[in-house]
Amino acid sequence: MSDQPVRPAAGAMPAVAEQHGGSMPGASQARPVPAPSTDAVLAVTDLRIGFRSEGVLTAAVKGVSFHINRGETVALVGESGSGKSITALSTVQLLGASAEVQGSVKYAGREMVGASDRTLREIRGNDISFIFQEPMTSLNPLHTLEKQLSESLALHQGLSGAKRARGSSSC
Repeated sequence: MSDQPVRPAAGAMPAVAEQHGGSMPGASQARPVPAPSTDAVLAVTDLRIGFRSEGVLTAAVKGVSFHINRGETVALVGESGSGKSITALSTVQLLGASAEVQGSVKYAGREMVGASDRTLREIRGNDISFIFQEPMTSLNPLHTLEKQLSESLALHQGLSGAKRARGSSSC
């Protein structure tokens, strides 16, 4: 990010990563996040995300750190507008041109911030996928489920037609 003015988004609170069984600290409390172990599948360190509009950078995520080890389940917990979705989308650079991302996001040891389009295509939909909470924005009722899933398989797995049908029978 640059030296341009930064302002917090209206009503923004920091997103907090909580491991299963933890309690959510208050918005003003900070707690150290232990360094990721060698089993870390995803390690997010000091993630900062802002959106630039008319020369002003609006801070959306400020210094989020967490890691997910193999076999762990982690939830991003926070109020509406606290940056949970933006944090998740930033892991595979799905934020758009106005976003400015700093910090580190490592998936299986590979740095995702600034990763090449090729690297991102290999990982998106194959290793990292999202199922959004709002089903009306996730699936289009004007298209069959088969068409929508086929599009994803063709894009991310290179499968089409008969290959797709054979591949699905082995699952």
